[in-house]
Amino acid sequence: MQTLRKLSSVFLAALFLCLFLAATPADAQQKPGVPVQVTVPDTALEVTGWAAPGALVTIRNEGITIAAVTADNSGYFARLFTAQTPGLKSISTQFSDRESVESVRSIRNVSLQPQKLNSFQFLLSPTVSIRSQTTVVQGGIAQIGGYSAADSIVQLSLSDGSKYTATTDLNGFYRFFIPSEGLAVGDYSATVIASSSQYSGNSVRSDKVNFEIVSTPIVADNGSRPDIIVNVNQLPPPFVLSPVDGAVIEGDSTTLSGESVPNAQIVFYENGVRAGSVFADENGFWSIEYTATSSPVVLSFEACIDGFCSVLSNSITLIFTFPKSLILEPVCEVVFKLEQYKFSNQSVDTATELNVLLTNGDGVILVDWGDGTNQQKFDHSAETPSAIRHFYKSAGRYNGKITFTQGDCSFDRYFSVDTITSNRISNNFWLLIVVIVLLTPVSYIANERGRKYKP
Repeated sequence: MQTLRKLSSVFLAALFLCLFLAATPADAQQKPGVPVQVTVPDTALEVTGWAAPGALVTIRNEGITIAAVTADNSGYFARLFTAQTPGLKSISTQFSDRESVESVRSIRNVSLQPQKLNSFQFLLSPTVSIRSQTTVVQGGIAQIGGYSAADSIVQLSLSDGSKYTATTDLNGFYRFFIPSEGLAVGDYSATVIASSSQYSGNSVRSDKVNFEIVSTPIVADNGSRPDIIVNVNQLPPPFVLSPVDGAVIEGDSTTLSGESVPNAQIVFYENGVRAGSVFADENGFWSIEYTATSSPVVLSFEACIDGFCSVLSNSITLIFTFPKSLILEPVCEVVFKLEQYKFSNQSVDTATELNVLLTNGDGVILVDWGDGTNQQKFDHSAETPSAIRHFYKSAGRYNGKITFTQGDCSFDRYFSVDTITSNRISNNFWLLIVVIVLLTPVSYIANERGRKYKP
């Protein structure tokens, strides 16, 4: 009986040892003198957020740049940083939009907890800029715009308490048109607050921009229209909204569109050569149909008022899958005298003259002068330019189009004409005054002589 009890004790001791070894981690079963390896979790920092689609986002830690990332097509960005030092940190984010305007830095003071992933999300502040002149005459329109996260709600607040609301488009772009009629003469500041349904945090505020409302325009020394521009250095280049730089265009044509100073003459250049012009409307929007004869093509733009032009805009490169030169043989080509793509301060009593030079074969040119009249011309010379003339009946701004057709080839070119009232009437008036002044003494002397010799 005692032997049985001893065997039971031994069996229970063996069973207990087995269970103990099974429950002990493998690392603890190392041989004496061998160190046990323990994995400690990394201290990591993850920065995510929303900016304008395609924007370049700069991430800083304690004011030092630690990364520059590009937001995707939705405006989302993310970056993971490993092996971080725990403790209090100042993390900031900032983006630069497609016009190289920088947003205000969004700064957050955070505490990095050791041995864990610390994730923080940002909604970046919107960019903002004055898109019209900073001095606006009452009756004009102040334009303010910028970029934020796509499909965001942006609210513009003026220093007088006025508020305006808009929504960004798929590119994150927004724009406000502020009529000056309801604003008193004086200085104004404006800020923009953006909020997004994709981000659950607080709204973010932009930097401040300033403009001025005046009652009467400041007269410029050169006599140009001062309510639009006083100094040519103030004239900004136009901005291209569509298409974007690097776009691949199916076919041979597309619509170029953008914004500028209201009523400006927008001139575009094709591979450095002037290729057409069009007037922006009263809100500064402009568009022009463009047909490519080669690919790729580099386009740039300038804005002009009364013959004064801005610097060239940033260029865009477009790739066309089927430009005219690839689908037509022989290539049809008509060359216009370059300076005749735009006319400034053209008097209505002076013929507007398009000088056209046909360089290959023959064709038909149809000119739409923009005032409701059309003119067709068949005869051409391959050696000297052929002039097409037109008289405008009233002063104004006209967008014209030249359609050239040669066999199966047909494409358009655009020009713009700014006409002013004729000086002929005023010159004749002063000539009449001079004649009256000169004849008055003669008439007086003749009358006196008639009285003297009258019997």
